[in-house]
Amino acid sequence: MLLILCASTSFFSAPVSSQPPQTEIQGWSSEWLLGTTLELVSETDILHLRFASKDWVTVTTGKKDGPVTAPILSWHIKNGKLFIGQQASAEGGIEFVSLSGTTLITSLEGKKMIFKASR
Repeated sequence: MLLILCASTSFFSAPVSSQPPQTEIQGWSSEWLLGTTLELVSETDILHLRFASKDWVTVTTGKKDGPVTAPILSWHIKNGKLFIGQQASAEGGIEFVSLSGTTLITSLEGKKMIFKASR
């Protein structure tokens, strides 16, 4: 029972910016991502990204009502795409599609993903 509790809990804590999110962006930028949290809008999957530093992102990922993991991974932007962890190929990056209010639309290898952005 304890193993399940620990596997589904993130213990990382970092300061959060008090600035409101910028809504007039046309693509990924380090300035916009720092202090931003992205939460995947999904009925089955969990993906929560918290960009608390210029080099690291906390990632909570798994299935709803299932196991969850929370690694801390590196991130960077290259050729307009967001890379998290050890993604090496240019095709593997997350493409910025649009931001409207707090709704962020992205694409990963042709698959559309919708996130709720917050600070």
